[in-house]
Parts: sequence; C-alpha cells; structure tokens
Amino acid sequence: MNEREFLRKIKSKDNIVGENTTMTVIDFLNQNKMSIPTLLKRAYNKIFGSNSKVKTPEQIVSENFETIISTFRDSPDDEELDIDKVLVFCDALMEREDIKGVGRDIVIENIDKIYPMIQDGRGLFCLVQFEKKLGREINDEKNRLLQEKKLEIARYIIETGPTRLSQEDKEFYSKTLSIMIDELLESENCRYADINFLKKGGYSQACQIGDKVLKIGKPRQSYKIPNHRRLLQPLTRTNLLDKQDNPKACVEIQETVSLEEKISVQELYSIYKELRDDGIIWTDVNESNVGKLKGENVPKLNGERMDVAPNSVGFSDGKKGSDLTSGDWVIIDSDFVYREDDPDLEWSVSSRSAEFERKYQSEKAKKISEEYMKRHQGEDIYSLPENQISSKRVHDDYDEI
Repeated sequence: MNEREFLRKIKSKDNIVGENTTMTVIDFLNQNKMSIPTLLKRAYNKIFGSNSKVKTPEQIVSENFETIISTFRDSPDDEELDIDKVLVFCDALMEREDIKGVGRDIVIENIDKIYPMIQDGRGLFCLVQFEKKLGREINDEKNRLLQEKKLEIARYIIETGPTRLSQEDKEFYSKTLSIMIDELLESENCRYADINFLKKGGYSQACQIGDKVLKIGKPRQSYKIPNHRRLLQPLTRTNLLDKQDNPKACVEIQETVSLEEKISVQELYSIYKELRDDGIIWTDVNESNVGKLKGENVPKLNGERMDVAPNSVGFSDGKKGSDLTSGDWVIIDSDFVYREDDPDLEWSVSSRSAEFERKYQSEKAKKISEEYMKRHQGEDIYSLPENQISSKRVHDDYDEI
C-alpha cells in the first residue's frame, strides 16, 4: 500500500467516523515495517536527508496525522473531535507490540497538532492526562487553555464520578467544585495542568492535587460515622443534595498517603480489632483501603493545621485514641464504617470483614472463658449455680489467618 492508497482508505465513505482508522494505520505500519523496500527507503533517507521524496510508512502517517485524527468524530457533521476515540487511537499506536517503538514516536511527534482541533475543556483535560503518561511536561500555554475551561473541567470531573446527580444538579455543582479546586490549587501551589486522575473506585472518582486527594462519587453508605484515630481525617466531607434535600453525591478532600507498601494480614486484623474494641465495625476490610501516613493524621490547608469540627465532615463524635503520625497505617476509605449498634450496618461481600469478625468473636469468647476459669480456679464448677456457667464451647480456629 502506497501513500495515495493509504489516504484514499482513510478518507473513504467506509471510514466516515473513523471506525476503520486505527486498524488501517496499524496495518499500514505493520505490513511495511520490515520489508526490503522500507529498509532501502530508510537507508536512502539517512544518506540524502529526511526531505527526500522517498518516504517510509512512519513518515507518511506522521505527515498526515491531522488528516488521520480528523476522522474521529461522532457523526460526519460533527465539527468537534471525539476525544475518547483519539486517545484510544493514540494508545493503540503506543501499546501494539509490533509497532510500539514507531507508534510512540509518531504520537510524541504529533501530540501538539491535536490541541488546536479540540474545543472543549473535557477534551483538553483528557489530552493533558494522556501527555503525562508520555512523561511530557505541560507548558504554560496548555495550562492557560485549561484555566479558561475550568468550569467544563469541573463538570467533567463530576460526570466521571459515579454520582446520582441530575444533569441540572451537575451544572449547578460544577461551579461549587470549581471553587474548591481553585482553593486547593492555591493551597498546594499547583496549576490546572498538575491535576492527576487517579484510579476510579466503585464509589468515587479521585483526583490528586499536590498532597491532596479530591474524591467525588455516590453518597456515602453511612454518612454519620464514628470517629477514630485509624480513620484518615478529611479536610472536607460533605453530601451534595438535590432540590428535595436528598443526598445524590459526596465530595471529600483528604491528605495523600503512601500506597507503596502492602499491609500484612496480621496488621490489617490488628486495625480491625482496635476499631472493634472501641465499638466500631469496619465492614469493608481490604488491603487497598489502607495507606501509610506521610505526616500527622491532621487535615491541612495552606500548610496550616485545620481544626475541623467533627460533625462538619460527617463524624458523629471526636477522634478516639491518640494521634497517629508518619508511617502509621490508616483507613483511607470510610464508606463502610459503623457503630456496632448501627441498625443500618451492611457488610461488604468482597472483603475480609466476615473472616475478621469470626476471629474477633472467637478471641473474645476465649478471653471470657479464661477469665472465668481464672476466677474460679480450684473450684468445682459443677457445684456452681447454672447461670454462672457458660456452656458455650470455644474454638480458636483463627490464630493464624
């Protein structure tokens, strides 16, 4: 396939919204990549310079990059690019093993050509996130474009979170979220280009801004929760309400924690037990829900400790236990934290909670039994009143998890 045939296929009626663009480009690069003519062309270009009329497939794709990208639209009449299709295409060029090196070079060389073709903030924000994957620094001009589209970016962040907000409510709360983002950027001395998308969870979408994590998603399983030193203390945690005051989303701002080290099962159980001893049940025990503190377990803004009222962030009381500090384990996802007598308590099925609760109850029963036997050591327990004797047999099958 030569350049004319390649472009004819790209512009054909069978590719009117870019449905065949990706595979056409990959096939073109792949089938010519190691052919003898291609090797001769490369040698010729190396000797006589890249301006030679003899072109490699890589040069053809790179020189026609804007034409290729322009095929990715929702409909033939749509003036705006479908940024999702564009990013999938660029990912494909970079990730295909057969053309990986060539594809990555083409994307890096031409990434700046995409910006003038994008009109909305969502597209610009997605493209910046993609550039970071390439390890590229985002310049001041691109940051300025993001700044101008900050309301659209706030709206996009809300839409990526699994909220229950109506379209009208999303529009309304976009302004609120935009103000919160501006305050965080100022506090963390960051730019819009420094905002990073983190992994999306079942309840939230998370973005990192400096040393803060901004989460937005579904209303919390239990909004009013007991406080404890093992819970990462939020700077903000509030439900977003509809016109009938029903919670439809939740916004939370936390300090970042270290996620590099994996917690052991024994350490995880010790946290569960500590909470349990304080009358709190954590029903979503997972390694992914904990992290190590980088400093004190105290929310900060502009580098200053913030005295956050517990009820303003959904805590039913003050923090239990002494303050934790750098290197200590804390729970970073408090969606399933309850008082032990909470009538609305729910257990997450995909966690260690049920296993840990059985172990905790077994240890508790064994301790009661041992204390009883110690108090009545040397006595004939069969002569004691029946109501003083526990007939419950204790099994400790959970000494090792």
